Amino acid sequence: MGALRFLLAMSVLTAHLAFYPSGLPHPLNPDVAVQGFYIVSGFLITLVLHEKYSGSLWLFYSNRALRIFPIYWATMILYLVVDVSVDSGAFSAAPAGLEAYRLPTVTSWIAQSGSALGPRSILLLVLTNTFIFGQDFLALIRKDGTFSATPDLFYHLFIVIRVAWTLAIELGFYLIAPFVVRRVRFILWLMAASLLAQLLCYKTSALDPGWYSRIFPFALAWFMAGALAYHGYVWLRLRSKERAVKRYAIAATLAVALLTIAYPWLPVARPLYLFGEALCLPGVVLLGRSNPLDKVLGDLSYPVYLIHPLFMIVILPTPQVVPVVLSLGLAYLLTVLLEKPLDLYRQSRVSPHPAE
Repeated sequence: MGALRFLLAMSVLTAHLAFYPSGLPHPLNPDVAVQGFYIVSGFLITLVLHEKYSGSLWLFYSNRALRIFPIYWATMILYLVVDVSVDSGAFSAAPAGLEAYRLPTVTSWIAQSGSALGPRSILLLVLTNTFIFGQDFLALIRKDGTFSATPDLFYHLFIVIRVAWTLAIELGFYLIAPFVVRRVRFILWLMAASLLAQLLCYKTSALDPGWYSRIFPFALAWFMAGALAYHGYVWLRLRSKERAVKRYAIAATLAVALLTIAYPWLPVARPLYLFGEALCLPGVVLLGRSNPLDKVLGDLSYPVYLIHPLFMIVILPTPQVVPVVLSLGLAYLLTVLLEKPLDLYRQSRVSPHPAE
C-alpha cells in the first residue's frame, strides 16, 4: 500500500511539474490520483480503527493529528521562507516561456489583494492556514463571497500550501470514520448516497467533475470504497497461504500498474480506474505488507505531496528531474527528522488488536 501511495503522490507531482523540460510521464490526472488517495486512506483508517484504536477515540484523533500537523507546519514554514525570498528577488526569474506557470507567492498575493479582506476573512484565513479545516471549501468561494461552479480562486490564493485542501477532506473523514466504517451495510449506503449525489450534480450543475474531489460528500464515495476493500482484505488475509489468494495478490498489483499506465486510453477512465483500484487494493496490501521498501515509500508520499509545489513558485532552469529529486530529498529529510521520531512515539501509545 505504501508503494501505491507513493505512485499516486508522484502522479500528482509529475503532472503539476509537467511544464518543465524533459518531463516524466504522468498518465493519471492529478484529481484522479487524489481520489485514488482517498481510497487508500479509507482502507488505512478502517484498518487502524479495527486493529489499533478499537477502544479509544482520543488516541485515534490525537495520533492522526501527530501524523498530519507537524509535517504540515514544518512545510508551511519552508513555504513562507521561500515566498519571502522570492519576493525579495533572491531567486532569478523563471526561464523563458515558463513564467506563466509560476504560482504567485502567498506574501505577494496578500500585498496585492489583502486590502479587500475584512476582519472576519482575515481570521478565517489565519485559522484555515494553521489548522487546515476549510481549505477545500475556500477554493469554491468567489471574491464576492458567493459559492460558484466557476470559482475564481481568490481566497484559495491566500492559502500557503495550495495542495493542502486535500488534507481538509482527509481530516473531515477522520472525524466521522470511527462512526461509519465498522459496518459493511453502512459503508455501502454512504457510498451509494455519495455516488448518487455526484451523478445528480453532473446532470444538473455546471461544476466541472474535476472539482468533485474538493467536495466532501462527493469524496466520501472513495473513502467508503477503501473501507469496503479493508473488509475484503480481512477475509483474504485469513486465507493468505492459499495459492489462489497469492495469485490474486500478484494479479491485483499488476492490474493497478497497468490501469495507471493505460489510463489515457481507458474507456470511462475515471470510474474504471478508481473502482479497479478499490477491487485490487486488498491484493496490493497482501503482496506489499512484508516488503520493508513499501513502508519507506509510503512514508515519503505525504511530504513529497506537500513539498513539490515549491518548484512551481521557484521555477528552476533545469529538466524536470531536478525538482523531482529535490522534492524527494526534502521529503526524506522531513521523514527522518520529524516523521520517524513522531511515528515511534505514536506507536508507543497503542497496542495492536488484530481483527478476527
